[in-house]
Amino acid sequence: MTVIEQDIVGGGPSGRNGGFLTGWWESLPGALADLSSPGVLLTVGGFYVLELAAERWPPTALIWNAFHAIIRPVSGALLALLLLDGQPTQTALLGAAFSGVVASAAHATEAAPANDVTTVA
Repeated sequence: MTVIEQDIVGGGPSGRNGGFLTGWWESLPGALADLSSPGVLLTVGGFYVLELAAERWPPTALIWNAFHAIIRPVSGALLALLLLDGQPTQTALLGAAFSGVVASAAHATEAAPANDVTTVA
């Protein structure tokens, strides 16, 4: 289920739950705290709208998914490194590798074509 907010990111249901672009975002741990800034949240909202538009036309959907086949595992690994900031190097690298694999698997599942069922009479 997707909630599309009426006016701007943070102004709809999520904004009413915690305030305008605040709420639980302020309590992100350590190095992840930078991800709760309004600029980052507005950028993510912009990319969400861009993805929504790109997925509507097959050629742009193909390009978008090819780009994300590289970006998602790297992003997952980088987020893990931010989350594991201050941990031993081996733990941080293993966590980043695991997160990259999980992000890649999630992308492969999401980007896989649907099985079309054709009925022949």
